[in-house]
Order: sequence, then C-alpha cells, then structure tokens
Amino acid sequence: DAVRGRAAHLDAHTDEIPLFTMGAFTVTFHAGGTIDVGKPTTTMPPDDRALQGVPSWWPLVSRSGDLTPSPWPGYLYDGEPWVAPSTIDSALASLTAFGLPGASTSAQFTAGDPLLMRALEDDDHHLQTATSVGLTGAVSGSFGFDLGIAHFQLTGTGTLGVSGAVQMDVRDGEMALPTVPAARTVGSPAAIPLTAVTATPSTSATASIGFTVGLHIHIPLIFDDIDEDIGIINASAEHTWGGTPWAQQNRALLATGSSYGDPRIQPWAVSHLPFTGTPSASYPTYPVFNSFDQSVDACLADPATPPPPPPPCQAPPPTAPPHGNVCVFSGSMQQGYGTPASWVGVCSSIPSHVDSILGAAAPAAQKKCYVDTLNAICKATSKEQDWRGQHGVAHIINTLVPTDIDIGALASECTTAFEPQNHTATFNRIFEFGPCDDSATMLDPKTVVVPKSPGDGTPSPVTAGTCN
Repeated sequence: DAVRGRAAHLDAHTDEIPLFTMGAFTVTFHAGGTIDVGKPTTTMPPDDRALQGVPSWWPLVSRSGDLTPSPWPGYLYDGEPWVAPSTIDSALASLTAFGLPGASTSAQFTAGDPLLMRALEDDDHHLQTATSVGLTGAVSGSFGFDLGIAHFQLTGTGTLGVSGAVQMDVRDGEMALPTVPAARTVGSPAAIPLTAVTATPSTSATASIGFTVGLHIHIPLIFDDIDEDIGIINASAEHTWGGTPWAQQNRALLATGSSYGDPRIQPWAVSHLPFTGTPSASYPTYPVFNSFDQSVDACLADPATPPPPPPPCQAPPPTAPPHGNVCVFSGSMQQGYGTPASWVGVCSSIPSHVDSILGAAAPAAQKKCYVDTLNAICKATSKEQDWRGQHGVAHIINTLVPTDIDIGALASECTTAFEPQNHTATFNRIFEFGPCDDSATMLDPKTVVVPKSPGDGTPSPVTAGTCN
C-alpha cells in the first residue's frame, strides 16, 4: 500500500535537432512533452475486495478478475471474486468453502489453514498505475535560392505527435487454481487456493507524423511573371493501437503461498515471469519456477551470495538524419510534349529526339528551347524514368551550387518560343518538380513517410534487445 504514493512526473524539452536535409535546406525539430512514471490511476482502485457481497454496505466493490490458462493443461488461474458462505459470521466449520462461479467449483479450507484468514481479510491489495509519454513537436524552415533570374523558395513544416501508456495492474491477493471443466481427482481439493503477486500490463499508443515541403517559383518575364506554388511533399502517417490485458504467459505471477504442500514451511507455489515465445505442447506450456525450492528454515540458513550487478548501459552511436532532394523533370504528354517512345534514350542524342518529340516541322525556336533544356537536365545527376504516367528525365537541383542549371533563362527562352501560348502553361508543360533520391529517382510524396506496424494493429511481441 505504501507504493500508492510513489510516482514521478517529468516535463521535457529538447534542443533543436536536425530532422532531415534537402540540399542546403535543413529542417530542425523542437519538441516538448510530459512523462508520468507509475502514476496511480485513482487514489483507491474501485475493485479492491476479494469477496463478493459481504458485507453489502462496504464502500468498495469486488474485484474484476478473470480466468486465464495456466501452464498446466486443464488448469486455470482464477482471479474472480469469491462467494462467501452464508455462515461467514458464525464459528468456523471444519471445512469452509468459497464459491468460484466462473469456474463452477469452490475453494475449500480447513479450520487451521492460514490462507483462510487471508480470505477473511477481504482485501485484494490492488494497485493500478500508468506510465505514459506524451510528446508534441513542430518544425519549420525556409530556404531561398536563385537559378538565373528564377527565384526559388523552399518552405517546410513538420509535425510529430506521440502518446502512449502502459497500464499495470498489480495485485497481492488470493486466487485459485481450479480444473475446468472436471473437478480434481477424489481426495484432492476442487481448486488449490494460492496467494500471489500478479502484474498484468495493458498498452495503448498513438503516433503520428507529417511533412509538408512546398516550392514557390518566381520568374520575372517581359510581359508577365511566372508565380507558381508546387507541393513537393505532403505526407503523413498515423497509427493507433490499444490492447486488452495481455495473455497470462506475458504477465508475471509470483506465488507467495498455497494451501497445497506445507503452507507454513514449504508450500507448493509455482511462479512465472513474462514469456514471449511460443507455448510448448508439453507440460508446462511456458517456463515456471518454484517459489520455495527450499524450506523456510533452509532458506534462512543459506549462505549463498547474490550475483554481481550487470555493467552499465552504453549510449547508442549517433546517426545522420535522413535527407532528400528536389528534382526538375521534363517528359512526355499528358503533362509534357511527345509520346513516351520519343523520350526513350533522349540524353544519348538530344537533337534527333527533339525532332521526334516536337515533330520535324516544329519552329526552330521551340526546338532550341528543348535542346537547351535537355542539355541542362541530362547533366549529372540525372535519370531517365517513368513518373506520373510520363516518360522523361529528372535532374537533381544542386541548391548548394545554384549555377548548376539556369531555370530562369530556360523559362524565358521557352515561354517566348511557344508564344502566344500562356507563359505559365508553357512553363508547367516543360518543367515539373518533385522529391527524388540521390540517384535522381522521382519519389511518390505519399511514400516518403510510411508507418510500420503489424497488420492486425496489435503491438509487436516483446523481445530481447540492445541496451539503450
């Protein structure tokens, strides 16, 4: 009971942390949040009683236990409330039985059984705590650069939200080990009364992340200007999962007493720790150990020394943040010009492919526009590929070296060559922009952020890991 007041609360804030880079553009992350460790969910759990209905005016309700498989086939751990006999206020009989309606049996005690007194205490010693983390963060950044007369402005925003909780129900009370559906053999009790400390976890969590990167292009021309806002990345992912109490094999049960064996000196009390493997087909189905391998007298006289503590944890090595690039892409219709076939191998022989893309009879100014554009786009790092139903070429814009490609000069040349067509329409047909990797492969913005989680929405099994 003294543990009820033991809890910790932490308000946490981070320094600015690099989240990802895109050329010379760096997005930083700043977060704040709260952490609660071992916070009691209520000042007094509502289901703290072991018995059911005695006395009716007692302010607390009976516990809400469950029936879960034990490591022995046919036996269940029974944590349901016990039904006291009508003679509970009378002198104790030679055999007192408490009903276990969920298991259709009873827990029986002789008058001298010490576990009978524990049952009459009618106290389940229930502690319910929650350890939770809630984090919120926002990121933003902006970077401008010029490619000739064209001015580019990259802006980025990001959000990150994480909330999760592990609720732990710890009980120090009396339970039973009945056989279901058949009773135990003749001469044995219908159910073995046990005392145990049990720890039953349940988890719930929600995580969300989102990135938005936009590109604004301004190109001043003689008669009108090109002002375009292009969405480079607009990606988000969210996953929520919640669980009922974990299976018995994933819980902890430390048996502290039993009516079986010698209750005072060396009771039959078998415990288990959380087990994450596959249950065995043989007995027991998951690892167990005896709480009392020795009698009380032998245990007190044992001179064995405890093992040394493990070495301290080492911090994991830092890793570089993920990054991406912005590419300019030019390709076939529907967005661009020419059939997909006319763009195959375009960088190997640009003038002949331009004749195929625009047609041999196209005006010379339009052909020169495309030859100059492809000469610039085909420079390293570039890649011929399919993207958004088109076949064309992508080139990584080196924002650290703005003279890599003069989009402004090319836009001015091409919009003039295709007059009287609208300048903005011409620009959008010849030049497209999007995220790409280091090989100039164009990326689908929806795949930039992808959640990874088991398909059924349940948490992954707990496994041994590295020290963090």
